[in-house]
Amino acid sequence: MKYLVHDIIRCSFGRREGGKMQVSRRKIMERAIHSAQLSRGALSPQFLCDANRYIDGSLSLDEMLQRALNRTRGSADENK
Repeated sequence: MKYLVHDIIRCSFGRREGGKMQVSRRKIMERAIHSAQLSRGALSPQFLCDANRYIDGSLSLDEMLQRALNRTRGSADENK
C-alpha cells in the first residue's frame, strides 16, 4: 500500500507557491487517503498527523514517507 500512496503523491505533486501549494498538498493527501480506505488500508493516527504536517509544509514528502516506513519496520520487529 505504501507504494500506491507514494505514487499518487509523486505523480500529482506540482510546483506551486504559497497558499496554492497547501491546497494542492491537501488534495493530494485526500486522494491518497481515500485510495487507502478503498483498499481497506488502515491509517494510523501518526500517519494522519504526518499528513497534516505535510499539508502545512512543516514536513517534506521524503520525511513523511521515511517516518511511515520506520513505523512499519518497528511493527514488524515487534511481531518477531
